[in-house]
Amino acid sequence: MILSVTMLAIFCFIFAGMGKKHFPIVNHLFDTNYISTQTSPGKNINKPQFSPDDELNITIDGIMEEGSWSKSQVINSFYTNDRKLDKGVEVSVISDKENIYLFWKVEDSTPIIADIFKNDSVLFGDDYVQVNLQPIMPDSINHARDYSFSIAINPNGALWDAYFDPYDSGYFFTGWISKTKLKAVNNGNHYSVEMAIPFSDLDIYSDPGWKWNLTFYRAKGNKNIVSISSTGVTLVQTVKVRNPRLVGYYWPRSEFWPDVIPSLIDIKKPQVKANELSTPPKSNKKLDNVWSDCEEITLIYDNKMAVVL
Repeated sequence: MILSVTMLAIFCFIFAGMGKKHFPIVNHLFDTNYISTQTSPGKNINKPQFSPDDELNITIDGIMEEGSWSKSQVINSFYTNDRKLDKGVEVSVISDKENIYLFWKVEDSTPIIADIFKNDSVLFGDDYVQVNLQPIMPDSINHARDYSFSIAINPNGALWDAYFDPYDSGYFFTGWISKTKLKAVNNGNHYSVEMAIPFSDLDIYSDPGWKWNLTFYRAKGNKNIVSISSTGVTLVQTVKVRNPRLVGYYWPRSEFWPDVIPSLIDIKKPQVKANELSTPPKSNKKLDNVWSDCEEITLIYDNKMAVVL
């Protein structure tokens, strides 16, 4: 699992300035989509509050007016690195078949700092909120178990998203695009952020039934204070994901292939010998004699999703 370090090392923006580090992930409580915490003795605790196969009619407009939010899990227990309770932040979490929905409410006694407007900018120095999403990996997967995804948003709606690769002490792959829909509303001493994170772009290769751990963070730009939720939430993915963009990121490292692309298990690599040419072949659209001693190799898989050709 990801190694624990200091609280300030949680945030990806600090990593960008200090080099490669891991960030910790706190313990999750329960899966609010599947197990109710308000259950009478003798009742079936596995009875769902709602089915994640349902499509929640939530409009990302920065207004928490849909009835679906009444079924959400509210996280409002945040602590700073010196263990002081941060009462100025809460986040509501709910999901359906397609998306993970978050609604943040943040307030402070001092004015909110929000100087950054451009997406994919390092938000350090601004106020912002952040969610880290890490899959609970099946036991059959041996490599790349500690990868995760991070999404941060400031009060202007500037978004920073990155994929964390644990390979060789860890890298942040900022080329990952989360396709998060969001609306931020800044009201001076408080702000809110409503967001929808699609499951379809949350991984390389995953199947229905995979679970995700979510942990939450809040940063105060004017005081350089970071707060972390004392609890997290576990959600269940109900869609199949085959994402060609990130698979290409793994291709140079063959030891990862069987894990991120199960169809490559037990695939044998072709072995060939290369001979030095005394005369280069002519560009004439013909197989000249120079090709007579060459061996033909059949390409079985493409270089994106390992689909059989």
